[in-house]
Amino acid sequence: MEEVVLRGIPKPLYERLKLRAIQNHRSLDSEVIASLEVIFNKEQIDVKALLQRARVLRSKISGQLVDGEFFALKNQGRP
Repeated sequence: MEEVVLRGIPKPLYERLKLRAIQNHRSLDSEVIASLEVIFNKEQIDVKALLQRARVLRSKISGQLVDGEFFALKNQGRP
């Protein structure tokens, strides 16, 4: 297994990481590894598929929305 040494971690970040390690019943090293795995295992976004979906949705809108309508729709269901 490879080894990495981190220096100069800001104290607030270190404290948050240490607290998270305690909450997850892990060592600090294990928490860092788990955090890195979450970051690097995220699903890659398929930009072409996302743009195609946006085009399809956009084609279903007739006319244009004015600001008031846009904000009303955007905030629908929000407290």
